[in-house]
Parts: sequence; C-alpha cells; structure tokens
Amino acid sequence: MSQPQHDTSDDATMQAIMTALRSCYGSLDEPDFRKVTVILENDPYRPLIETLRSSGTEITESMDLNNDVAIHLIVDQAGDQVGLWLSGVGPFATLRQLDSDGRSLWVTGPEDAPTPLAALVATAVQRAGLQLLDRRTVTQKIRMQCFDGETEASLYQALFTDTDRIP
Repeated sequence: MSQPQHDTSDDATMQAIMTALRSCYGSLDEPDFRKVTVILENDPYRPLIETLRSSGTEITESMDLNNDVAIHLIVDQAGDQVGLWLSGVGPFATLRQLDSDGRSLWVTGPEDAPTPLAALVATAVQRAGLQLLDRRTVTQKIRMQCFDGETEASLYQALFTDTDRIP
C-alpha cells in the first residue's frame, strides 16, 4: 500500500520556484519564453532519459515548443506507465502513475510510488537533482502574463505547459 504523498508547497519550494521563474523568464509581466526554448534545445535531460532507458524502460518523448516549456515523457515497462514532465524553467518535475482508464496518481517520491516503475523513475529523477512537485503545488496561481494574454497562471502553466487543464 502506498503512503500519502508529500506536500511540496512549503515556503522554501515556493521561493525556489519563483526564483527559477524570474531567472528564466526575466519578468513575469513580460516573460521571455525564448530562453526556455534554448534550454530545451540543449537537451539537458538526455542523461536522465538515457539512465531510464538503460533500466529497461521504453520512453516516448514529446514536446510542442508552441505551448510547452517542458519535456513530456511516457515511460513504459511491461505495460506499467508513468508520465514524467521535466521543466525547462528550473529543476522541477511532475510524475504521475497512469492507469488504463486515463486517471493518474501524482507521485512525489519513491516512498509513495504505487508501482516499482514509478519508484524507479522517482528515484532517478531525484538523483538527477530535480524536485518532484505535487498537484497541490502546481495548481497554485501566480501573477504572470501567459501566451494567451491571461495575467494569472498556475505554476503548472509557468513550469510545464501553457494550458489551464492540470491532469
């Protein structure tokens, strides 16, 4: 049985996220999204992806630079799947255990992973120096100019993709 997820929305985490956002975008009132594109084009997560592949997993990568500020991965091992989002803004990620009905369980560390694959990926992500964020954290709103002209964004939008739909 899995343990309850860790709450990652503490003050230190929020301060680290806001520092990363300002460092990457310059201004949240007029963010420069080009820097994220450059960061992601330099493929900073290739070592993590190769580590996961060497563990016997299959990985499907996707990213739409028109909307995304993160690399989106589906990691599969013997039919078990997790979704891993790796932010181009800073050392942040989300990990979700996917089920056959399209539902997902957010995973914030190996100790709360519901499957061995989720634990393997959570461990690899943490060893790579990334912080796994929970759903509660990424749903928090900040003042930020979005792609679509909105002036309020969730941390999910700011860190991963310009969509108001959070899985």
